[in-house]
Amino acid sequence: MLQEAKPLCSEALARRFCEVLALRPREQEYFLALVDFNRADTLTQKNDAYRRMHALLALRDPSPLKPDRFAYFSDWILPTLREVAAFPSVKGNPEAMGRCFEPSLPSVQVQRGLDLLLGLGFLQKDSKGNFKQANPVVDTGDDLISLAIYNFQLETLALARTAMDSMDPSDREITTLTFSIPAKAFPKVREAMRKARDEVVRTILEQGDHGERVFQLNMQCFPLTKNLGGK
Repeated sequence: MLQEAKPLCSEALARRFCEVLALRPREQEYFLALVDFNRADTLTQKNDAYRRMHALLALRDPSPLKPDRFAYFSDWILPTLREVAAFPSVKGNPEAMGRCFEPSLPSVQVQRGLDLLLGLGFLQKDSKGNFKQANPVVDTGDDLISLAIYNFQLETLALARTAMDSMDPSDREITTLTFSIPAKAFPKVREAMRKARDEVVRTILEQGDHGERVFQLNMQCFPLTKNLGGK
């Protein structure tokens, strides 16, 4: 009996294909995961590669943010409410959703937020009155610049500062790193941060849709000194 031939595409060759085809980072990850799936010798390896591909597909087509949907970022409460509304425990009840916030929100304010999220297409309602997210991922893209998003980011930075004073360290993770590199190396640092963010998103998607608590993740990297490399 002839032994089945192993795939000839090694990881090194696969990475070379990515370079030749000028694939974007997420496309590269999917292609490499596909190669790993085909080369896998065990069921565990195949499952691992399949999970990577499945998560990347969820990231591939996030809920699109057209200009008329930027109202989503007008208040930090709205993205948070989008998560809370999908909690199985609240059962579509605005009052129960309001109690999830700290401090609690009045049901009237919650209902206004729900109406806006429904109108913008971020939430859907089933026949039982429960809410579900229209898409598991909302992504502005890496290069989109908007005043609404800028203000939203300022709000979340203020929330991070409050969390340092009001929350137990076991409920938060705040870390800092000060370093120096050549200016030309900064794009690599930025790409590493974006990959780390995508890995967090994949971890979230693997947990299913049974949310119990909403978290805010901020990642910042900015210069503290002038660029001395040339004029």
